[in-house]
Amino acid sequence: MNTLVENARKYTQEGGKVSLSAEETPDYVEIAVEDNGPGLSEKDRMRILGEKVYDSGAIGMDTATDAAELQRQKGHGFGLMNCKGIIEKYRKTNSLFAVCRFDIQSTPGKGSRFSFRLPKGARRMVGLLWIGLCLLLGVACSSQPESVSHTVSNEKVAPYDSLLAIANDYANWVYECNVNGEYSTALMLADSVLYYMNAHYLRYSGKSGPLLRLESEGEGAELTWLAQSFDTDYFILLDVRNEAAVASLAVKDFRKYRYNNAAYAALYKRLSKDNSLEEYCLQMQRSASNKRIALSLFVLLVCGCLVAYYALYLRHRLHYRYNMEQVFVVNRTIFSAASCTEGLGGEVLDRIVRSMFNELNEMLLLENLALAVYDEETTHLKTACFTAEENEEELHERLQRCYDSGQMQWSGVMKWSFLPLWVETGGDKHCVGVLALKLARAYSREEDRLLVEMVCNYLAVILYNAIVQVNRKFHDIELAQDEARRSLFEENQLHVQNMVLDNCLSTIKHETIYYPSRIKQVADKLNGEVTGAQRTELLENMSELVGYYKDIFTLLSSCASRQLEEVTFRRTEVGVAELAEGAEKYLRKVMRKRNFTLEWQMDVPSLWVTGDRVLLLFLLENLIDEAVRYETSGTLHLEAKAEDGFVRMDFIDMRRTYSQEELNALFYPDRERMCPSGDGQRLTGTEYLVCKQVIRDHDEYGGRRGCRINASPWQGDGGGKGFSVWFTLPLRQKK
Repeated sequence: MNTLVENARKYTQEGGKVSLSAEETPDYVEIAVEDNGPGLSEKDRMRILGEKVYDSGAIGMDTATDAAELQRQKGHGFGLMNCKGIIEKYRKTNSLFAVCRFDIQSTPGKGSRFSFRLPKGARRMVGLLWIGLCLLLGVACSSQPESVSHTVSNEKVAPYDSLLAIANDYANWVYECNVNGEYSTALMLADSVLYYMNAHYLRYSGKSGPLLRLESEGEGAELTWLAQSFDTDYFILLDVRNEAAVASLAVKDFRKYRYNNAAYAALYKRLSKDNSLEEYCLQMQRSASNKRIALSLFVLLVCGCLVAYYALYLRHRLHYRYNMEQVFVVNRTIFSAASCTEGLGGEVLDRIVRSMFNELNEMLLLENLALAVYDEETTHLKTACFTAEENEEELHERLQRCYDSGQMQWSGVMKWSFLPLWVETGGDKHCVGVLALKLARAYSREEDRLLVEMVCNYLAVILYNAIVQVNRKFHDIELAQDEARRSLFEENQLHVQNMVLDNCLSTIKHETIYYPSRIKQVADKLNGEVTGAQRTELLENMSELVGYYKDIFTLLSSCASRQLEEVTFRRTEVGVAELAEGAEKYLRKVMRKRNFTLEWQMDVPSLWVTGDRVLLLFLLENLIDEAVRYETSGTLHLEAKAEDGFVRMDFIDMRRTYSQEELNALFYPDRERMCPSGDGQRLTGTEYLVCKQVIRDHDEYGGRRGCRINASPWQGDGGGKGFSVWFTLPLRQKK
């Protein structure tokens, strides 16, 4: 309808007449827009109705009196396409819309009639007539802004503000419609306001765009008008944009709401802008320039004072600090070279020697430099030299003698000086190596030797912490890497086992799904009326199907069973305190709604074991389940202690007393002790067998043999009696 009215509005601007009518039948309501234009040819009419996509530039050219003017006024042609598409979509949606139809009737030279049908309804009829009346009024007004007739007169053009006055009246009408809740009408009237504002712009600006739209992409055209300093009433646009946003939100047209709301906000910011800010900013810029000049003068004055202070006083004190900074630079270089070491190798020592030589040469003129570090694994000195020396064996022997004696040896020009590297740890002094310097000239000042000794002390600390201590931990790192690889292997193995088991179960499902239904079909036929020969044949078929079904199911089930028998042990570091807390939570859970009470006591130090957390918790839960089956109040005690590389955990039940023979039999199958539980869903009396298997898994896969489980009588310090189930797990000190 909006498209038809828009086309009619353009047409009335050229002197045409447009009328809108509504016809009601028992089945539908037909809305039509008629004009007295040149009309359409039958070819154009069939093209619009019969083709989904067509060239709008060719429509109406056969009957046009001025083809060039008609071509200039044409749009893209999507309006009528959308009208027809909407009606066709309604027809396909529901049988209720089967009466919907879009039609065009046209006679060349007399005019055209565009109509569409909708299903009849009381409320729909009232709404359509009201929309039609508003649209017709909008078309009539837009056809000739200077009067309310349906034709364009040849009267004199109105003053500059006449179109703005009409737009203002429509804007007031939009506000009243929103107040009365007539939001759809408000949107149509808002479109009329924009139409007259566009007409005013086209008439007095001398430009063809941009024009105002209720819905579009990008920013509103009014911002461009404002930037061009076009003289119009922008406050009308503010009111219309605001009311259009309200109406769009009410009808849930969020895209139109966002566009109008953004246009309103942008225009409001431009109109409410404070123009005095520009002058204020210029004033602030001038003030900032003055401040910068004053600050520059102040800085120059301060710099002059600093230069005078340096020349008169500070320069004499910086010489000592310069020497100390050289020491710090050497220390930082040593630290950087040693921080990336990974063991005590020749490349590491060469890197340290090269770094030290470049920095020490700035402080002392050197000819050569050598470094020897004691390797605890080989019990020998590992040596590195900056440049190759002719008598390397003699140099190595002198380094060894200096290391053994621990005394400094200063020599003259072009001779080696040896300085042992001492470090104090734990109240004891250790010599970690020897630093050898070949000086290019003799140094008699005590300050130079003091600086070199300071460098040696720092080098000794760095070598001890970054190389010697790290070298001691290499073995632990390798063990940790092996542990990580083992864990990754076990994780991958478990993943593969789960995938294979899943495939086995999926195969059982898909490969045996045929047989039960087929056997049922044969059984249904046997229950019917069949002859003796047919019954014999059906029984043979059923026997063959059952045999096939059994063989295939047995084969696939055995494959799945073999996967379940594979190892699923997952080894981690588990805290004993964590296991005790988990057991206590499980005891509180199982003791709910019991008619007796069990007190839980535990004496658990901060120890860590290597094992499967889930299996260990399952072991304690089985011990608690066995204890709870004896419905007598009492005390359960759990204690742990380190013992020869293992952690021994004792689960003590103070309510019962058994002989050693009875306790030994707990870990062997006994038909009298094992029986179905009261619910018939699980077997009781097998808890100790499960615990025995868990300990066996830890002994086999835990990484250390010696895990055991046993039971023995227990007698406490206070005279209490009972029995203890104890088991051992590999001890692992938590890092």
